[in-house]
Amino acid sequence: PILESTTRTITAPNLLANPGAESVNSLPWTNIGAGLATTDDGSVNSRCTPHSNAKDFYGGSSSSSGVSNNTLSQSVFLLNGTQGYTAAQLDSGNMAAYISYYELTCDGSRGKADSAQIGLNFRALNNSVLSTIATTKMTCNSWCANTFTYLLPIGTRY
Repeated sequence: PILESTTRTITAPNLLANPGAESVNSLPWTNIGAGLATTDDGSVNSRCTPHSNAKDFYGGSSSSSGVSNNTLSQSVFLLNGTQGYTAAQLDSGNMAAYISYYELTCDGSRGKADSAQIGLNFRALNNSVLSTIATTKMTCNSWCANTFTYLLPIGTRY
């Protein structure tokens, strides 16, 4: 007998709006925290020019020590509607969030180095948090690529 096997890989679209600070402002990202995270074209720190777009996200500084813990947040509704995923798909245990980004550590004000970290809150339809994950804090002296994959908990809708 002849056995035939095929493998099919499906690449999901990027679900974030303005994921790499391509637009003029940081919308639809929401600032959370003491400081003001914003976009930069390299004019804030000439050593920190954007990786592949005209701008990138910049954490800024929120204290006299020069250390900031600024957060940008965006909520993506996954069920039906714009994204079109069904409850059965989301609850299959086979869907994953794939994160891919570049990080460049720049000296912040007062000589403090910055770092980047991505966090995800998987939320139910009523907005309750099902699970929270965070990538490892990254520091890179030149642009470095980072990728992470996390399975969606059953019941995830955001």
